Amino acid sequence: MTTFKYKPFYEYSGPTRSDPFRERLTDEQIQQNKREFYSHLDWAFTNTDASFEIDNTGIVSIFTTVLSESECDEIMKRHLNSLDLFANKVREPQC
Repeated sequence: MTTFKYKPFYEYSGPTRSDPFRERLTDEQIQQNKREFYSHLDWAFTNTDASFEIDNTGIVSIFTTVLSESECDEIMKRHLNSLDLFANKVREPQC
């Protein structure tokens, strides 16, 4: 089983080409979007074998046997974009 890890965050750098009317979210909106991010993971990964674990620092681990890293990244990107969030990919140190 393969594991991919992500830590979501919010960053406002102004309007973008794809969203010219983008506005800064309030702290309350940011927290709500993060809650929705975690609670809708099952929906984002519908029709996959993905399972999830969220640690106390907010890092989500996605366990899968069928998704490649690029497929998982693409699903995460769409899910994050729908909530105006970004994520850092967490890589385990190599021993």
